[in-house]
Amino acid sequence: MWLAGIRYRIGYGATGGGFLLDVEQPCDMTLHQVKLNLNLLSSFHVAQDNKLLPFEYTPENAQRFWQTIGQTPPTTVLPRVAIHMNAGYPSKEWAFDNFRALIQKIDREALAQIILIGTQSEKENTPDLQVRSERLVDMRGKTSLQNLPVLFDVCDLFIGSDSGPAHIAAAQGLEIILLASGTNDIQTWHPWTERLSLLHYDVPCSPCETTVCPVDGHPCIETITVDQAFDAFQSVLSRLQKQT
Repeated sequence: MWLAGIRYRIGYGATGGGFLLDVEQPCDMTLHQVKLNLNLLSSFHVAQDNKLLPFEYTPENAQRFWQTIGQTPPTTVLPRVAIHMNAGYPSKEWAFDNFRALIQKIDREALAQIILIGTQSEKENTPDLQVRSERLVDMRGKTSLQNLPVLFDVCDLFIGSDSGPAHIAAAQGLEIILLASGTNDIQTWHPWTERLSLLHYDVPCSPCETTVCPVDGHPCIETITVDQAFDAFQSVLSRLQKQT
């Protein structure tokens, strides 16, 4: 900002650049990142409402998305659940076998339509889910971050690891079941929504900020059981049913 000639600079000097700022705000790293960023506005005396701001798109863009993937928006009386089994790196990921067991259980009891999201490479590197059901829609490799808001706006719930899609789902107003590892301080980085069901175990090595867990058994996330995830799912379903 200083090199660009910006005349009035406000920020945090936590990394040593405070001398380049006109106003250096006190940095409280115990705050959620949203609150931390909003606090930069305090010197302007700007009202802070903390409202979610959904990603916007035109009807034409939505129509183009569904035409491109060769599908129409899922139509079903069942709740629609978007599931993302991957994350930015392995230390954030719940085991595939757990996801497979959870998906099979949801499908076996016909509780929801499941929509899988992710990249093509994630799909290619994932074993067979062993689910042959019309209630399972595999859209991995067909969506991009840019188009996820269109898809999420026809969904009710997101289940997944701590990743970018979880934050987009929160912005679109979905219920979130987050399977969080100890890689980051999840209390300051979780999706910014009141509709959050957080499955997480505190471990002494968190936050490690590593790409691969150095502890045998990956206890911060593998302690989360399939039954716990399914119970959270049923709790959210019950809440959704009361809203309709």
